[in-house]
Amino acid sequence: MDLIGALSSQLNLPEGQAKGLAGGLLNLVQGAVKEQVSPEAAGQLAQAMPEANAWAQEAPAEAAGGGGLGDLLGMGMSMLGASGGTAGLVAGVAKLIEKFGLEPSHAAVAAPLVAKFIESKVDPGLLAKVQPVLSMLTGGGGAPAGGGGLGGMLGGLLG
Repeated sequence: MDLIGALSSQLNLPEGQAKGLAGGLLNLVQGAVKEQVSPEAAGQLAQAMPEANAWAQEAPAEAAGGGGLGDLLGMGMSMLGASGGTAGLVAGVAKLIEKFGLEPSHAAVAAPLVAKFIESKVDPGLLAKVQPVLSMLTGGGGAPAGGGGLGGMLGGLLG
């Protein structure tokens, strides 16, 4: 799956911003997996998607509010630790979407794309472990984009 192409075309983002957003979202998911599943599963996820860190580093500085995407991701990760669960992931993704100058409703587009990308990259055993986190993104099996999960919550809370 071409995550960068999909984000770029569906959110009307330049390639560099699409890479930064993709990397940021994937790193937030890895953090959620670390907190809610296990550090080992997060490590396996990182190995399956080595492009995530490279993409995050390609984010334009202005997308990170001048503080650097690393600062932004650190803030998102601290929200995951402080809030835990869905609330922490929602807060981290909301900040990331905002920093890229996107509307909160764009999370309903980005979240299922990220989940589909992860599903295409990991083996079935790891997928079974990380499925609870992916369900937070998509609202569970078969939920329409924006109809549930992270995208729907962000659209409803922040829209």
